[in-house]
Amino acid sequence: MGVVQSYRSLTLALFNVKATIRDRTTWYEAYYCSRIVYEFMTHVGEHPNGKKTGRLRIPEFAKQHSDTLRGFIAGLFSVEGSVTFASNVKLQIQMLEPILIQEFYLVLQQFGLRSKIYHYQKDGKTMYGLRLYGSADCQAFPLKIGLIGKKRKQLTSFLNRNRRGPSSPEAARWRTCVRRL
Repeated sequence: MGVVQSYRSLTLALFNVKATIRDRTTWYEAYYCSRIVYEFMTHVGEHPNGKKTGRLRIPEFAKQHSDTLRGFIAGLFSVEGSVTFASNVKLQIQMLEPILIQEFYLVLQQFGLRSKIYHYQKDGKTMYGLRLYGSADCQAFPLKIGLIGKKRKQLTSFLNRNRRGPSSPEAARWRTCVRRL
């Protein structure tokens, strides 16, 4: 809900348009009907008209500055991504957009994050995904790119619960001594 409220505040500040927030039981939606927002998203945000599947890309304006690029990717991961964990943590995003997934992969490489692209069939359509796996890259993602809302809390909570202490020989000896007591 926090991401949707932030979006609502942003559209109000930028366009003087107040979105209605709808509770859809498992997700929230910010809804508005505005020609100015439509024109902005279409022309500045490069959001295509009509069928969008396979046509979405990172907008050029987002690529112009690293802070804007990080914000764009952080926003999409925060809304469309998922955080899962069992023995290890996994941060991923899945969609019908192969070009956008490939662009995400290249951007994450630029920021020194290792990720993997994959695809699979779902209901007769090819889904594309990008996954960061393991504590090191998942811990670096919110620091180098950013993550907000529920996804950030999930990731931070898991990483804090599974944080290992110092790995120096002295620390190992100390842990061994403590276990003996």
